Amino acid sequence: MLKGLTLDASVSETKVKQLQGFGKTDRVIPVILIGQLGKNDRFRSEISGQYILEQIFKVVSRIQYFAGGRLALVECRNVQKLRAYYEANDFSLLQIQNGYLQMIRRI
Repeated sequence: MLKGLTLDASVSETKVKQLQGFGKTDRVIPVILIGQLGKNDRFRSEISGQYILEQIFKVVSRIQYFAGGRLALVECRNVQKLRAYYEANDFSLLQIQNGYLQMIRRI
């Protein structure tokens, strides 16, 4: 799903320009919202988080083809293990909103 993500004051003007491209300073950026990922512990050994992300990005690529956008967004609880997992999969912390980490990845 495409979403307009509002960047709060914690995101620098330089970062806003990088995310927007072309030197724009609009604090609402288009992202493809992945939301939150999760998996049932019963299937822990049968399916990996890496596999889930690979499948998601197949869909994200199709969304990008039809709708545009340069960034994917995940939101997760502010837990070090989750943050480390997403960072290991090329996401970077953008901001924290309502207690959730908002992490982005270039497509």
